[in-house]
Amino acid sequence: MRALRFASVLGFEIESETAHAIRLKKLLLKNIAAERIVKEFTKLLCGDCTQILREYTEVIKIFLPLGNFDEDTLDFIESSPKNPLLRLSILLAKSISEEAEKMLRELKYDNRTVKHVTLMLSAKEIMLTDSRPQVKRLINRFGEDAVPVADFHLYTGKITPELHKSITETADSIIANGECCTLSKLAVKGSDIDALGIFPQNRIGKVLHTLLEKVIDG
Repeated sequence: MRALRFASVLGFEIESETAHAIRLKKLLLKNIAAERIVKEFTKLLCGDCTQILREYTEVIKIFLPLGNFDEDTLDFIESSPKNPLLRLSILLAKSISEEAEKMLRELKYDNRTVKHVTLMLSAKEIMLTDSRPQVKRLINRFGEDAVPVADFHLYTGKITPELHKSITETADSIIANGECCTLSKLAVKGSDIDALGIFPQNRIGKVLHTLLEKVIDG
């Protein structure tokens, strides 16, 4: 793994006999602590890793069996920022969220990484648009991960660069302006609704969500 990481990060070519030995001994990775593999693989993803992923797919599949290494995926990796969270999400984009989470936890990935990747996978079927109300709903659902969701959609071919740019600019504008898109920013609170004495307490939450939808729609 260290040889693959150095080749990715430093840009050198692995000598043919060494490359053969890496492939021949790939099953020895099963004897290596998961934490060490994750550390090396994360650094590998921060480099110019596309060719390494292509040439050593059979090696990486030993510990990342759900990874997808087809040419479309590798093209997306090539064009993406050198962000290991994004690139790992791209590699697992065709996986089922629950199965990816199980695999990542077995590899001893930290909770932040597991949460991020599974969140991206849960968002892959969402239809993104750049209308202000829809971007507000994106922020409402994903919070600070709203823009990373748009990044993930861009680098898995689900939206165009133009739409991605418009979504991120709109999200930045909404956040900078402090526009209401969550219950916490709603001027009306549950206690205000309760004080009216009109609605039973078990309906107050629904009333607040209805008000939020009205505010989001403008």
